[in-house]
Amino acid sequence: VLIPSPGPADEVSDGQLLFRLRCSLCHGESADDGPAGDLRGLPSAVIRRAVGGFEAMPKIPLAENELTAILDWLGAAE
Repeated sequence: VLIPSPGPADEVSDGQLLFRLRCSLCHGESADDGPAGDLRGLPSAVIRRAVGGFEAMPKIPLAENELTAILDWLGAAE
């Protein structure tokens, strides 16, 4: 049985994978929909504060390298 290797269109970054696993339930697969709203274009400081838990958002335990990968994938502004 031959299993095709993923091509460039199938590649998923670490940040995108982590986002899908930890954030997409509330923010959607592309961070632009879902019940908790759009994350695209938010400053990284806002996202960093949010993962610590505030308002309706629970604390999301992420290692610094995981959070950085998610922020990079989101294209969060400094």
